[in-house]
Amino acid sequence: PNVYICPESVLPANFKVLPQTRIGVDVPGFHYVFVNANGEIENTRGPKGTQVGCFITIIIVAVYIKNGSPLASMTAILAAADVVAKMTKYMPSSIFTKLAGSAGVGVFTAVEKVTVFHEYARYANGNCSHSCTGACSHTCTTDGRKMEGLAGLGGVIGAVLDDNLLCTSHDPYRHTQNILSHEFTHTIHDYGLPTNVKSQVTAAYHTAKASSTWVLSSYHYMPMHVENWSLTFTLLSTGGMVSCGSSLCSSEHEAREHLRIADPGLYNVLTHIFTDNRPGLLSGMTICPTSSVVG
Repeated sequence: PNVYICPESVLPANFKVLPQTRIGVDVPGFHYVFVNANGEIENTRGPKGTQVGCFITIIIVAVYIKNGSPLASMTAILAAADVVAKMTKYMPSSIFTKLAGSAGVGVFTAVEKVTVFHEYARYANGNCSHSCTGACSHTCTTDGRKMEGLAGLGGVIGAVLDDNLLCTSHDPYRHTQNILSHEFTHTIHDYGLPTNVKSQVTAAYHTAKASSTWVLSSYHYMPMHVENWSLTFTLLSTGGMVSCGSSLCSSEHEAREHLRIADPGLYNVLTHIFTDNRPGLLSGMTICPTSSVVG
């Protein structure tokens, strides 16, 4: 995103200036589309001073292999934009504005790795090989996976591997999980939610933990439930989060009703975040977007 994403008049008081590579001008080699608060996908922001409203930026790197075929395409960027639009179109305007003024979404290829983004370049493996200790500790997750090999990362850029996003034959999750919905939820939590709403998520987690409702860490508590909320996860090995009884929930409505009964605290806060307290508004999300190239 650059400085034109939101007019200064609508930026939150605690708005942070982002690194220089992400403000002022678009980064060379990256392509951009924009998702507005109505869930509409735009190709341009408009010149400074003329843009009305706020936009969440979706960025992708155009990288070509030796024979000239693109490794990342506008199909992927539009698929990402579709996911973002479905996740944000019913949000309260205050949350959308804060999110759009602080964060974005990125799509990368397996050759590029997530470290292609400036924000995550520090995780490049370099000469660390398989080491996760000492000077190489920052290149690994807490469970020993290499950061640059991840299919997605949630932060100031909610990043996703194009193979997962497009459900290709190289999808490491084999079409069982929409990684962007998971990682972008981390981004929403960290960059879009005001303090009081974050506190509600935390309180819901502690209540659920105390009653052993779920077997889940605090870090993944909200993202994993959002995947159930929108039916973008199809594995039952998650402590009951994505199941309705002994089987997977069959619809968004059924999944939300299951969450309302099992974890009313989180249900209430997700209803606020994603529907502005209108739980009947469904996202229509799927694991594989309709624009996917399933191989």
